[in-house]
Amino acid sequence: MTGQTSSTSTGLFGAAQLVERWQADLARLDSEIAERQAERAEVVRKLDAAELIARELASLSDNETGREAPVAENGSAPQNSHPEQFGLTPPAAQPVHKQRKPRKPREGLTWKAVVLPAVGEAEMGLTYAELRSAVAASPLGSKLDASDKGYHNAISRLAGDGLIIRDHGRVFTPEAFDRFMAAVERGEASTTVPQPLAHSPMGEAILRIVSAQPGLLNGKGVIRELKKDPEFNAALTPHETGAFNIIARLVRRGQIVRRDDGLIQPGKNFPPEYARHENEAPSGNTAGASETGEVGASPNENRSGLRLIS
Repeated sequence: MTGQTSSTSTGLFGAAQLVERWQADLARLDSEIAERQAERAEVVRKLDAAELIARELASLSDNETGREAPVAENGSAPQNSHPEQFGLTPPAAQPVHKQRKPRKPREGLTWKAVVLPAVGEAEMGLTYAELRSAVAASPLGSKLDASDKGYHNAISRLAGDGLIIRDHGRVFTPEAFDRFMAAVERGEASTTVPQPLAHSPMGEAILRIVSAQPGLLNGKGVIRELKKDPEFNAALTPHETGAFNIIARLVRRGQIVRRDDGLIQPGKNFPPEYARHENEAPSGNTAGASETGEVGASPNENRSGLRLIS
């Protein structure tokens, strides 16, 4: 009797181990499936974005060359269009009053074609003020001044298509949103929405730093120079996102250039008042040194007389 009990216990123990292994296998497979589904969704999103941009570019190309989609004499699509492939009724079976000419391509850039690349260039997303500033610097800037209805509609449509994400007072691509939230979890970024400022002393200081050390610092190096100033150090501790966003804005404006090696130098639109003169030494002192050896004022000492940046 005792032997039977021992054998039964051993069998149950072995069965329990087998069940646990199956459960572990199932959990592993579920995890792998979820990862693959996420990868697939990301690829689909990228394809959708590429298709959108391709349509916008094709529309611009057709408009520039004066071409329109081919239309038969009766106003219907050509016979080789095979609309039945897309679940549509062939033109011959349609009432004449439902046949329409294809819409003429829209003239010039579209709002979506400007908004999406602007958001895509930001590694950690853009605030609404930063996005509006980027669009204002685009060829649609004059239209934005006249009316921002199309601009806001483009943001809503892109969000509805899943191409951008609106959260925490910012606009992201899905990849940038993941990076931002990961940085928040690490304590490197804040979800607090920065308030728009009438001017940007930090932006002015960045221009002076780049002027003093052209092509010698990357983004991190510029921020290290900024943090030598007690006020900037307090503003950038522990979160440095604001400085990176200002650098990105100056790059978009063409005031500074981020080279392929990551180093930053003055751009074609670099303000001349921040340019280093021949008698100034390219060092960490943003005002340089004169021929007599006198050291110029630091960025924070000149802050009251700086030009407005934003």
